[in-house]
Amino acid sequence: MTTSPRVHVVVLNWNRPADTIECIQSLLAQTYAETQIWLVDNGSTDDSVALVTARFPDIGLVRHQTNLGFAAGNNGGIRAALAAGADYVWLLNNDTVVAADAVANLVRLAQTEANVGAIGARVVYYDQPDRLWLGGMRFRHGIYFVQLGEQKGLDYSQVLDVDFVSGCAMFLPRPVLDTIGLLDEQYFMYYEDLDYCFRLKRTGWRILYTPNAVVRHKVSQSMDGGRSPYKQYLNIGSALRFYSRNLRGLNRAFNVAIRLAHAVLVLFSLLVNRRFDPANIGWYLRGVWSAVKSPRSR
Repeated sequence: MTTSPRVHVVVLNWNRPADTIECIQSLLAQTYAETQIWLVDNGSTDDSVALVTARFPDIGLVRHQTNLGFAAGNNGGIRAALAAGADYVWLLNNDTVVAADAVANLVRLAQTEANVGAIGARVVYYDQPDRLWLGGMRFRHGIYFVQLGEQKGLDYSQVLDVDFVSGCAMFLPRPVLDTIGLLDEQYFMYYEDLDYCFRLKRTGWRILYTPNAVVRHKVSQSMDGGRSPYKQYLNIGSALRFYSRNLRGLNRAFNVAIRLAHAVLVLFSLLVNRRFDPANIGWYLRGVWSAVKSPRSR
């Protein structure tokens, strides 16, 4: 008798129990029976854990005492899933709602395609489900660009080989996690998924996008969707860390220059719109310094 592969879904929460409850409800409606859910609480300061576990007492729980960020927070859930015998781990943002057949279709694709390192879902906007948010990225000459829809020349109604899929809905086979390892915890937030995909591609794994696993995403709920100084600090620090580690020569210089120019433009925009705060400069400088002082390789 053949046993179905065990899929463990890691849902990272930080102070947003209502979103997490809606996400877990959609996971409990999955048609795929061998689905285990892990709530990973990233040091919430509200009553998230009590609310979610009271509603769903049978799910797994990993509780971090402080906010470890996206990479380290998810890694705690991945470790728990692997220890519990997961064959696949699906990293899923808590501000998502998934179609009932999503897990079944992800497993089917992983079982039928060769050398699969990661699978990305069809991620659409939560309130505009006909509008594609992200179907993956392809790289050209060391510089990546986002494929956001059919107007970019790709048919998003079929499975595609891509170079990047978002960590908001990243499906990973156990052999990948056993050999490549977990997310790089030097990234507190942003670019950790891009870094992981680079590691996959460098070691010969395929990355796939599938239209058959639909995920509705509320987009940037944990950061309130805005351009807060702290968000920009995290973004520029992670971007510079990624480019310095993964690109070389002119590609590295070009991308680092672009990111620094973007930081200047954001600050200029705040000044023009009279929302400038001298503290913002400090956030940007801290972001740059965090990348400079971190190791270039794992």
